[in-house]
Amino acid sequence: MLLVKEYMTENVVTISPNDTLMHARNTMLRYGIGRLVVVEDGLVKGIITLTDIMYSVSLPELYYKPLIDILVKDVMTPNPVTVKEETSLKEACQIMLKYNIGGLPVVNDEGVLVGIFTRTDALRAYAENAGDIYTVGQAMDIDPPRVSPYSSLRKIIESMETKPYMKTLVVDGESLVGIITKKDIAFVQIPPKMLDKPFVKRDSVLPKGKTGGVRFYIVPVAIDIMTPNPITTMPDDDLGRAAEVMLENRIGGLPVIEGGERLVGLVTKHHIIEKLSSMNI
Repeated sequence: MLLVKEYMTENVVTISPNDTLMHARNTMLRYGIGRLVVVEDGLVKGIITLTDIMYSVSLPELYYKPLIDILVKDVMTPNPVTVKEETSLKEACQIMLKYNIGGLPVVNDEGVLVGIFTRTDALRAYAENAGDIYTVGQAMDIDPPRVSPYSSLRKIIESMETKPYMKTLVVDGESLVGIITKKDIAFVQIPPKMLDKPFVKRDSVLPKGKTGGVRFYIVPVAIDIMTPNPITTMPDDDLGRAAEVMLENRIGGLPVIEGGERLVGLVTKHHIIEKLSSMNI
């Protein structure tokens, strides 16, 4: 039976409850990670994630405060769910699914932080131990969230919130043009007071010499913040190979394409954890 201690990350990047959200954001950027364990006097006090950063730059009640004026303790999740080193990998995955969380601080009997087990660690475990058991088609979401290239930030977030993996595809007609994740939103810069009004109308010259109102977008829309031309996979590919591609490229999801261009689904770390949670390995 695989245990958390075999796949957890031991060198955990931590932060203090009294650090600023700006410091948390910059630390995530520096280390290329999506969560920080909040520690005080050696004990785990909370966890702060890209989701928290994402909402801090998009929700009106937080947006008008600069990140340097928001403290970690004001937006972190206090008293996070933790696991022990001897917890089975299967149980850890079940806990992550139950609470829809992407990382579990690992503590010893005294409550001292000794590591963290994340979706990425679970991905590595799957790739190394169960790579050819399932195909992508057996794990993928066949109805992933979608937005248009000119969807507003609020529309994007609403779309992402419909699924536990918090991603949305950007589709122009039937064509896949990009993917948006929490990271894309967490690190975007938004002009003040523009969240609810993503465009202004101005008279402009239209085709054939006519004039009329044209929308000029003044906040980031989907096409501005998406990752264009995302790496894709196919339904018949091994899920283990999809996991390896995600690990190699430090990404959390792959649009699934059939027949060279037809979008048929999305497979993410979340779907691989779902498979791990029911496997006896």
